[in-house]
Amino acid sequence: SKVEVTAATVTLSDDPTLTELKQLNAATTGAIKINTQSKTYSGSGADLAAALAGTVTNNAGAALSGAMTVSDNSETGVTATDLSTIGGATTGTVTVTNAVDITGTATELTAALVTTTSKVEVTAATVTISDANNTSIAATVLSDIGSETTGTVTVTNAINVTGTADEAVAALHTTGSKVEVTAATVTLSDDPTLTELKQLN
Repeated sequence: SKVEVTAATVTLSDDPTLTELKQLNAATTGAIKINTQSKTYSGSGADLAAALAGTVTNNAGAALSGAMTVSDNSETGVTATDLSTIGGATTGTVTVTNAVDITGTATELTAALVTTTSKVEVTAATVTISDANNTSIAATVLSDIGSETTGTVTVTNAINVTGTADEAVAALHTTGSKVEVTAATVTLSDDPTLTELKQLN
């Protein structure tokens, strides 16, 4: 009974289920307008991202404002891009209920965990920063990511951490904001104190 569309706008007189919204998003690149601006959804990160990708608004074209809940089980892998897609689709709070494992580049993780317009709320999620060897990442970017979860944040490759000594210590040593590195190079724009150099070493 289906017809093929490409960029058609879909205006609904009611609110779709998460599965229905996902199906509609797969069928058109056009806007999908649902009835209730404050509609809430709960589901896996992958399903929510697929359902909320593109432009989903209420019938007046206003952005959704409902709270969203990412319900993947603990230790489930969730991409940072899926989370920022969800976070950017509503002005409401997006909560990740369990200690999932979030992966992505520092830029992708910043969008998912730090940037106000696209962030989600996590508590004990573990985070894996996947930038390639020799990629330069500001220490402030790393400490911002580390500050958003009580779980372990691990940098998998030999990146280059840049910044002042204070910023590098916050990123690599301070409890509550540090990330775990192994062979990272640290390039400082000032001279550390003896204590700071000891902490970085």
